[in-house]
Amino acid sequence: KKKIGSDEGIWDIEDLANVADKEGGCPYYASRQLAESADIVFVPYNFVISPGIRKALSIILSGNIVLVDEGHNIEDACRDEASCELSTENVRDLSMAIQKWGRQAAKYAGFSYFQEVNAPLKLLKG
Repeated sequence: KKKIGSDEGIWDIEDLANVADKEGGCPYYASRQLAESADIVFVPYNFVISPGIRKALSIILSGNIVLVDEGHNIEDACRDEASCELSTENVRDLSMAIQKWGRQAAKYAGFSYFQEVNAPLKLLKG
């Protein structure tokens, strides 16, 4: 049986890269496969914070212990995950789409476009 990894069965990125070079594989996919049976997995904040990344990587937090190193940085990571940047063009396009939808919905549903849709748009325009 060929020996791979460290003597203690602990894998780090260098182990994965070395095996990938020798055996012709992908260290990223190897690490994902190894993580499935690992007792401890180290990941960046965004892997834990982001629901999308957790789902894509099948990371289940329930029933597990999460330790955060450099915890003073997690506030910024959470803020970044929950934020987005919108350009003036994005807001303008959204405003136009809402106005179009509002006119169509008002026509079919019989409500006042200006009361139900236009009032919130005034907030967007400032």
